[in-house]
Amino acid sequence: MQHDDELFHYLWLKPEVTGVAVDIFVDDGGTYKIDKHPLIAFLRNGYERDVDEFIAIGVEGKQEVLSVEMETKIAPHEMMAARMFLKENQMLLKELADGIKSHEEFCEQVKSVWTDDFGGIYTADKKRLLVCPNVKRYRIVEGCEETDEHAFDDCKLMKALYMPVTYSEEEVDKTLNIMPESVGNVCAWDRSYVEEVYDVNEYWHDETKTTMDMYGVVYANEGRRLLMMTRPELIGREYEVPDGVLTICDGAFNFCKDYLVLSLPWSIEVIGDYIFGKESGRIKIRKKCGKKK
Repeated sequence: MQHDDELFHYLWLKPEVTGVAVDIFVDDGGTYKIDKHPLIAFLRNGYERDVDEFIAIGVEGKQEVLSVEMETKIAPHEMMAARMFLKENQMLLKELADGIKSHEEFCEQVKSVWTDDFGGIYTADKKRLLVCPNVKRYRIVEGCEETDEHAFDDCKLMKALYMPVTYSEEEVDKTLNIMPESVGNVCAWDRSYVEEVYDVNEYWHDETKTTMDMYGVVYANEGRRLLMMTRPELIGREYEVPDGVLTICDGAFNFCKDYLVLSLPWSIEVIGDYIFGKESGRIKIRKKCGKKK
């Protein structure tokens, strides 16, 4: 791209067309080539940036970064989303380069997929998951009804997966059979998803954003969600959950060996199942003023 008059050889795809977090500038093979690749996609964060600030990615064969013309500020999740877009539309991009598809036809067909904020790719109606993003925890969007058999091909990090209430029992079983072995926590919901802060699944949290109190009790979501106790010898027979906590996760005090009196704040809204150990326990809810009742 040395001159403005060469721009007609390129197709500019903005996020509202592609569904990914970055703009994609596609060379249709007219003038610009790198290492003899017939089709190159250039990614950038699009706004308030000069035209030459791109990362070039080859489309034919395995996608890889071919060169970085200038330092860019494309975030890793944006690059992941763009890579997935290229993977999902590789054949369509080649048809564009070969002149089989016009720019207008290409844009129309690109709209047939939808990409979420994590890089998950779905059909436009969001009823089929085509590509699952390479993240540790992922919720398949509500309304989705089935999983493509190759959706998890590039998943290396996944540890937890949620399937929505719109999945049938047969589709849940199918997804269980194709998901990565690394997934240690799977939940097929029988109701609509709740906000994460009200989620009683102790496995659903970002381990880099948890805190632990002096008794070894772990909290997430800015301290509003009690995940679990880790030091039963420090708890004793009574534990006071601090004000502001909204959720007690499933099995939170399951390792307690003694009968436990659990003092909960007035703010509490959700209490999970089986929160006590084998000796059971009792719950007391404190009044707003902090006095116990």
